[in-house]
Amino acid sequence: MTLEQILDFLKADSGIASCIAHWRTIPAREPKYAEFPPDIDRRLAATLATRGITRPYTHQAEAVTRVMAGDDIVVVTPTASGKTLCYNLPVLNTIL
Repeated sequence: MTLEQILDFLKADSGIASCIAHWRTIPAREPKYAEFPPDIDRRLAATLATRGITRPYTHQAEAVTRVMAGDDIVVVTPTASGKTLCYNLPVLNTIL
């Protein structure tokens, strides 16, 4: 079942649809990339590259740079936008 089919089902089911106040589709945007911060261990960057992550998103690079500088941060972005790397890259880098 595709995402569109699931959404169509939810919209058509009166028991579910009556509980939803608003539907909104947010159009996709082109991603913005940055280079890995210079303090990131090259082994970590190389390992990420084997997983298809050759450059971080700009918000990830900024978050990692700030955390590694000792700043406290809060990252609020949509689902599947890369928050996990914002938190885990500094930790993994420190371990290495």
